[in-house]
Amino acid sequence: MPIQLCWRSGLKFKTVWDAPTTDARLKKRVVRTLIYEIVANIDDATSEIVLIVHWVGGVHSEIRLPKRRRGQRNSTSADIIHAVRQLVLIASDDLIAGLLNRNGLKTGNGNR
Repeated sequence: MPIQLCWRSGLKFKTVWDAPTTDARLKKRVVRTLIYEIVANIDDATSEIVLIVHWVGGVHSEIRLPKRRRGQRNSTSADIIHAVRQLVLIASDDLIAGLLNRNGLKTGNGNR
């Protein structure tokens, strides 16, 4: 049974959002209920993508993201790739992921 969002009952948004029983469909419904529209513009002077979030209540939020430059790639370092190639011969995927995470190593996009 899905979790019902009831703001008056004192149920906190973060609790519902982070609950393991909250599926992606419910999260999408919540986001679509709260956001009216998102407008994207490019600021060439700062080389950023500017997102303006128009919330249903009338408030606007600005989010700035770096614009990828032509030819720019976010690639994982050669050292990490070499380490994974060696580890795959002796360890499971879960163990490799744990080792990389414990050592703070990240992908080229900054993901764990």
